[in-house]
Amino acid sequence: WTLSGYYNSANPDRLAGLLRKISNEIIKRCCAKITLEDVFVGNAEESMVTLEASIQCGVLWKCTYRKTAAAIEVAYARRPELHWTFDDASIFAQIDAFVQRCRDLIEVCEGQIQFCRKSSKTVAKGVNGELPRFGGTKGHEIAKALLEMQSQFQQQVDRLQNVDYNILDVQTSHWQDYNVFKNAIKDLEVMYANVMNTAFEGVSRVRDGVTVLETFHSLARRDAIQRCVEKKAADVFLLFIRTAEDVRHDFDEHRRSPPLRSNEPKWAGAALWAKSLAQIVQDAWWLLRNSTHLARARETEEAEATYRQLMGVLNDYKVSRYRHWVESLDAIDSISLQSKLESPLMKRTDYISKVTDRGNTRDGCEPMLKSGLIAKSKDSFLECN
Repeated sequence: WTLSGYYNSANPDRLAGLLRKISNEIIKRCCAKITLEDVFVGNAEESMVTLEASIQCGVLWKCTYRKTAAAIEVAYARRPELHWTFDDASIFAQIDAFVQRCRDLIEVCEGQIQFCRKSSKTVAKGVNGELPRFGGTKGHEIAKALLEMQSQFQQQVDRLQNVDYNILDVQTSHWQDYNVFKNAIKDLEVMYANVMNTAFEGVSRVRDGVTVLETFHSLARRDAIQRCVEKKAADVFLLFIRTAEDVRHDFDEHRRSPPLRSNEPKWAGAALWAKSLAQIVQDAWWLLRNSTHLARARETEEAEATYRQLMGVLNDYKVSRYRHWVESLDAIDSISLQSKLESPLMKRTDYISKVTDRGNTRDGCEPMLKSGLIAKSKDSFLECN
């Protein structure tokens, strides 16, 4: 620029033309690596890698130009006539258009992965991936809706693939066809979100919510659908909070008189009842904590605080039942306690002896009946003492 006799400050248009040729050569080299057939039919993930690399080439070329222009300004601060004051639009208009074209084709690839599930995991080139299995009464309805969206997306791709011009030619003015494709994709995203809402309508347990969420997380590729999945993740945490609140309400309502079976002891039975409530919450919390698809959010902290508070209340209750049991033992004198320990847990009634004499007992029960470990009720059922 300062020494050349041809590309110098006296002839800035020559250098500007050279820079434009470099831009065109970058476009040419990138186009040689991009295969449109793979974008529309083949492996979408590999095509996205190539397109991303092409975008980086265009971006780095502009960065290199700007660094060089800035370095010249610093080196020749007192000679402004040597500064690069070219019109950036004239140099980078085509490279900018090509970079945007690559981004548009990445949108197509993302749609292939999102709606047709085409990736490196598919069986063969151009083959759509299988849908995951959706359970519940609406499983068939959800799968049918996703297949319908796949068909609509494929129609848009076929329309874009069969245009009568070279899509990678940035000088063409017919790329307005992509706007039609983009509007159709927006409509499909809205439909996808509605299907996701339908799938979560019948979810009432945290386990079911996590299962549905993981299924849609594995399918989500586009930003709009990923945001919808994140919203549903927050809803799953809210579902956990409601579950914990229901358990807390049940506990507060029956803590003074737990719903025990007739053969359950007073204090140990109450502690076991509290443990069963805690197990419900623990299982749900374990599912949330071990799910790799639940991003931390405000609802996460609220759910964790609710969980820890409830578990503390239930643990305190179990400890208090144990203390009450110990106190009840302390109230019994040693003689009465020893007599209770010597009392047999099972006994044989006179009725059983009569039944045994008639030979109506089974061979397997005969030894226990003779030892007095079990007895029979009047309805011929075995009972404990």
